Amino acid sequence: MQYAVAGWYAISAVYTMTLPFWMGGMMSTIMTQSFRRQEQLNPNVTPPPPEFIQAMTTFMNGVLWVSTLVGVAICALFIVGALKRWRWAFYVVLVLLGLGSITAPLNLINIVDSRAYDAAVGFSLPTGLYVTSLILWIPGAALFVWMLVAAIKRGPWAMTRVS
Repeated sequence: MQYAVAGWYAISAVYTMTLPFWMGGMMSTIMTQSFRRQEQLNPNVTPPPPEFIQAMTTFMNGVLWVSTLVGVAICALFIVGALKRWRWAFYVVLVLLGLGSITAPLNLINIVDSRAYDAAVGFSLPTGLYVTSLILWIPGAALFVWMLVAAIKRGPWAMTRVS
């Protein structure tokens, strides 16, 4: 089980490291759409200068890179926690996998018809992102169920309970 969790978070770290490369352009598009939408909603307000929009786009791309580094550090922490069988890491991973397992219905809805979500947030994400999330949901949910059953029957990391 420890190796499965370590492997899952190694895959998650690799996926996280790819995000800035394929989401950088999307982030710029989202920022531009956001400013245009604000201009349409408030026609009497002076629009921001192009330099401000460029600065905000650059800032958001920087935030994306920092978030990636934090995400990779968290994945590394969980890999070490799994290999060292830290009890607290087991429960944190269990909760995170449990929260991740409830995203499947949202991903299915967004794959079939994402207009409602797009209207709510004001921008659209590519369908491939939802498909990838759904594909990665399957092993994540299976790992969650495995860890939950192991915790109930044998304790954290499926180690034998001391009576």
